[in-house]
Amino acid sequence: MFQGTADATGFTLTSYTGTNINGGPLACEDSIVFPVRIDAVSPTKVKVQSLTIATRLGNCSVNNLVLDWVNATNDTPSSVTFPVGTFIPPVCEFNGTLTVSPKTTIN
Repeated sequence: MFQGTADATGFTLTSYTGTNINGGPLACEDSIVFPVRIDAVSPTKVKVQSLTIATRLGNCSVNNLVLDWVNATNDTPSSVTFPVGTFIPPVCEFNGTLTVSPKTTIN
């Protein structure tokens, strides 16, 4: 589970708890480098300003990664999806859906 804050233009992720991200294990030496800034682009898109994953093989890093955003409805939470095969150079692949709580709407 990620923790962070929301503001008028997006989210800042500051930490996570647990040893699994989207059901897959992180190796003991691997970690996501915080903070991770996510800015609203439109009601259906967000942009990850910078994402770095520190691994035993070195850092994987990507900037300005645009992803699909789904606004909350009465029946579903807000979410952002990293499609299968999202490549983070030089050697990382990141995929899954992050659900945002409480429900959030981007206008």
